[in-house]
Amino acid sequence: MKELNINNSEQLTKMFLDLSKKAHPIVIGNVFRSWSQIVMLAEKLLSQHFEDEAKIRNIISFLCSESGGHDYPIYKREARNNLLWYTCRT
Repeated sequence: MKELNINNSEQLTKMFLDLSKKAHPIVIGNVFRSWSQIVMLAEKLLSQHFEDEAKIRNIISFLCSESGGHDYPIYKREARNNLLWYTCRT
């Protein structure tokens, strides 16, 4: 898993076993499905404005991972600077 810097199946198995002791597997599955749905919807919406798939992936990565959680406000200047940078890089 790229996001967690896990490189082999043994590490991944250990992580999921540890996680399943703290959170019910159904909850983990619901979180994954919610995240997948958010990414899918973001791809659909952004594809109406951008043709470049790399730009779309970069924007989604910024909004879903790199910018923090819902409690992190993205103010106009940061959105303009960061999202412009993300739409320009490939």
